Amino acid sequence: MHEIKDKPPPIDKPDWFWHRVYAAVIGFTFLVITALWAFSKYFST
Repeated sequence: MHEIKDKPPPIDKPDWFWHRVYAAVIGFTFLVITALWAFSKYFST
């Protein structure tokens, strides 16, 4: 029979890493929305 080996628990990233990820996602989203708005303004006239 096969023995089921226990996997070691996954190592969690520290909080500062996730805070930087969240900040990067928010900043990138803001940048994309601003760029889309600017393009729509430019091409609407």
